[in-house]
Amino acid sequence: MRPLHSTDGARAPLFDRLIDETPSVTAEPIPRIAIDIEALARSIEREVRMLLNTRCPLRESEVDYGARTVIDYGLVDLNAFFTDSVEDKRRLASHVARTIAAYEPRLASVNVTIGGLHRETRVLEVEVSGEMRYGTVTQPIAFPVRIAPPGEEGDEQGEAGETAR
Repeated sequence: MRPLHSTDGARAPLFDRLIDETPSVTAEPIPRIAIDIEALARSIEREVRMLLNTRCPLRESEVDYGARTVIDYGLVDLNAFFTDSVEDKRRLASHVARTIAAYEPRLASVNVTIGGLHRETRVLEVEVSGEMRYGTVTQPIAFPVRIAPPGEEGDEQGEAGETAR
């Protein structure tokens, strides 16, 4: 029997446990049940990128932030926001932060800063920051996310070209 040992990190999320990082190996020598702090940060970034590049079918006025479900996963249509307006940037930042808070429980005290909109590609740059939670410990985290219009490329890759699932 293998001895148990302690490691800094967190329980690996279900989808992270299902990803086969070495498909050529037929049997996993050690099941992936925990991830270290860096892997946790990459996992959070990957999930947030996928969340922010998914559109929900509701209008902003129809979103119930206290009862979000898989049916309304993602951001509302961003065409209702005019990013040159200070008030619209504030509303958009609030919508993005509340959406992240609803679907990514490993990230607390979420803050979103709206960056620039690339007029040619219609890609919006945002900065996401907050406190990464693992066990009873929290650690600051911040990362940029590119939000693209539906059907176009946003942030589909994470760190080091890692493809999101």
